[in-house]
Amino acid sequence: GEQALIASVLTHLGFTFVLQGDLERATAASEEAAAMLRKQKHTSYLADTLDNLGWAALLRGDSEQARALYIESMRLRLEIGDNLAAPETLLGLACVAEAREETERAARPFGASEALREAMGTPPEPGEIALQEPYLAAARSHLDETSWQEAWAAGRAMTLEEAISYALEEEVA
Repeated sequence: GEQALIASVLTHLGFTFVLQGDLERATAASEEAAAMLRKQKHTSYLADTLDNLGWAALLRGDSEQARALYIESMRLRLEIGDNLAAPETLLGLACVAEAREETERAARPFGASEALREAMGTPPEPGEIALQEPYLAAARSHLDETSWQEAWAAGRAMTLEEAISYALEEEVA
């Protein structure tokens, strides 16, 4: 009956379903976990759960919903000072930017996420790599090599706070 433990298991199960491509079950498990975590005001696990829901939305082709979920997740991470997991959410925002065909805006958070993880000693898990790879490859293919390298390097030079601020900004038409 330990609700936090049940919600944690549902969160991990939701991510497993995302990795398996079962977006319906990923969403159901993650929404159940999110409801439990909101009730308990357990923001750390809730941010992870929102990231799962963000991946499910993005993979369903709903980049606007995915962006809203990642923004909520990032705000929770900032609220509790969860800097270790912030690059994961930043990576989701980079993928959303690419899905929205904002390739130049995607390149910086991709670079920042990589550099921040290197500095923290927290490399991405194989599942995260598999999820990001199509978006990263698309972003690289949509820019010429010089533009990509410049944007990537600019992202790698950002602090966590700068990268988050940049990723949360709306694209200016």
